[in-house]
Amino acid sequence: MLRLLMTIGLCLVLAAGCGRKPSPDDEPSTPPPVASDASTTPSTATMVPGEVQLAGTLGCGHCNFQTTTECAAAMKTAGGEVYVLDGVTEKSPLFENRMKGGAITVIGNVLQGDGAKHLAMTSFEMK
Repeated sequence: MLRLLMTIGLCLVLAAGCGRKPSPDDEPSTPPPVASDASTTPSTATMVPGEVQLAGTLGCGHCNFQTTTECAAAMKTAGGEVYVLDGVTEKSPLFENRMKGGAITVIGNVLQGDGAKHLAMTSFEMK
């Protein structure tokens, strides 16, 4: 079930990317549950059990970090780990500023799937 949700989230992030047409090999997708508006607007959320706080550099999962096959908001930590930020729409400040880079701190749950790490965010702060 977790793998399916992660695959669906990745498909949505990829669909918002650089315009690649889906191939017959792509898995069908349905919209994943979105935690809240916190994934698209900065907030000062309190961490709950199971959540992590990560700091790093905002970038494009495809263009900057070569982690995704399509453009997607992603972050790279000081330790070199890249996380795809799930639930980010094209109108989100994260997506709009991904090519500018900059420091970012996110809170959310880490999901592992298909070789890429994903973060289901509950809040973020761009600096």
